[in-house]
Amino acid sequence: MPPPIILFTYDLSVFGRKTEWVLTLKGLKYFRCIVLNRLPRPVLQQLGIQYRRIPILAIGRDIYCDTRLIIDKLEELFPDNRISSTTPFEKGLEHLFENWLIDGGPFWRTAGLIPPTAEVVQDKEWLADRTNMTGRKFDVETLKQGRAESLAHVRMYFTQMEHELLADGREYILATKEPTVADIHVIWTFDWALQDQGHMLECLEKEVIGEDQFPRTFAYVDRFRKAMASKEAQNGVAEALSSADAIRQILASEFFEKQGTIDPRDPLKLRKGQVVKIWPVESGFTHHDRGELVSIGVKEVVISSRPNVGEGRLRLHFPRVNFRIKPVEEPKL
Repeated sequence: MPPPIILFTYDLSVFGRKTEWVLTLKGLKYFRCIVLNRLPRPVLQQLGIQYRRIPILAIGRDIYCDTRLIIDKLEELFPDNRISSTTPFEKGLEHLFENWLIDGGPFWRTAGLIPPTAEVVQDKEWLADRTNMTGRKFDVETLKQGRAESLAHVRMYFTQMEHELLADGREYILATKEPTVADIHVIWTFDWALQDQGHMLECLEKEVIGEDQFPRTFAYVDRFRKAMASKEAQNGVAEALSSADAIRQILASEFFEKQGTIDPRDPLKLRKGQVVKIWPVESGFTHHDRGELVSIGVKEVVISSRPNVGEGRLRLHFPRVNFRIKPVEEPKL
């Protein structure tokens, strides 16, 4: 019997929604622990987690950070009801789509379409938090000034989707009959641009990005949403969990994964048990997690750390992509 799966997220988190799609498609029972859309997040502070981006997934005392690791891990750890491809080439396409949407422009340009009138943009604490997280100014005036450029790029992505990826009339991205991980990786910013929450669709310039110009893409988003609603009705919705109960369940659990190893070919030449610090390099880079190195490989690094409450240790898992790992110099006596 696996320990409870707990997702730390908030309602408007587009990365959180992406993770919930995976959990829903796989039919996994999980709990939602709702956190603020900005710092501070006391429940994570009590667990001793410095990583500041959402979502974070806990499976027992194993804590997974960043969707670039979380989604692969869910497929690896729960191979029943697999929703990713079994062929190496299509698996590679899934990761190419993932990298394109996150790092290739669609995420940041779609974020540039958040309307200046959206409720969250009126929250000065949220704006300050986003500036601190990204190192770039994020406010109403910046959104207004950059909107036309963001819109031009998002139209380009819609054009790629409409006239290239969906041009042959396929229902889903790998020509399957139901959504797969590839769809989750490729659709989430398009779904974001066309969603009612945050007034995104309401404020979208329909003469630039409208259903008349992009009928296949609009239909793809609608079809995907209906498929997800059907899966949710079939598998049930996540149960809400309070911060106190989330901490209690995590600390009452054991580790879910076996302890990994140190890749002898890893270029960083770190040692098992060595104290290291880890942080993302593109956003949230002022928050460093610290602990003893448990394992390191091509795609993942794991450290052991102590929570600020309770007994025992946690294992924090991070992807390698866009993360920096540095040894911590021990003070000399």
